[in-house]
Amino acid sequence: ARSFGGKILNTATHHNMHHRYVHCNYGLYFNWWDLLFRTNHPEYYNTYDRVTGSRGGDQFSEAAATGMDRSL
Repeated sequence: ARSFGGKILNTATHHNMHHRYVHCNYGLYFNWWDLLFRTNHPEYYNTYDRVTGSRGGDQFSEAAATGMDRSL
């Protein structure tokens, strides 16, 4: 999410955090509105890094990381 594309295109983490926290991450496809109006969740980039950085070893789902997995 820290690349140019990651800053303007929304991710599943961005969308899941919008549903969990409601008052943030409003952009549907593009993130520039949230950047412009400062409505990104303050932990969005940390959560995205945690989810995508777990390649191998300690795997967990994005839904669990963002609190959207109801089965846990």
